[in-house]
Amino acid sequence: MTVALEQWCVEVAGMRIHGTTKGRPIEVFRTIELPALLPLPATSWEPATWAQVKVARDCSIQVAGSWYTVPYRYVGQHLAVRPTSALVQCYRHYTLVKTHLRVPKGRRGVDWDDYPPEKAAFFQRTPDWCRAQAPTARTRRRRLSDGDPRAARALSFAPSPGRDPSRRPVRR
Repeated sequence: MTVALEQWCVEVAGMRIHGTTKGRPIEVFRTIELPALLPLPATSWEPATWAQVKVARDCSIQVAGSWYTVPYRYVGQHLAVRPTSALVQCYRHYTLVKTHLRVPKGRRGVDWDDYPPEKAAFFQRTPDWCRAQAPTARTRRRRLSDGDPRAARALSFAPSPGRDPSRRPVRR
């Protein structure tokens, strides 16, 4: 069918004299249109939708059931969001401000550089970080208790790392 249709376009319809151009369509195509044609793009066109979202106080936006962070200077502002199958792009006044890889529904796409430095440092504290800080905290605790007997008594009730609070001696 395709071969027959192509043959009809070239041999029958393409050879008729066109009413407006007064030329044969196949000749006009070969002389004017064919040299102007460009090759197809290397990547195929990807459909996308657009949405307006408001940036929450925690620097995040919700797109299609997932959460993504944007730079903290946009908190409270509206952004245009373009989710595709692979990316989520955020625009403010037609300027791209953030791009995330798409994450599954219900998950978060977090970039710690989007938060103010002091907040990002707080959220990145891991158990290893806490263990590294423990010697410093013990030193500060000793310094406090050395100078003031009331501080020493108050600190003695605070649980220490490695000590079972249920085995604390009763003071009377």
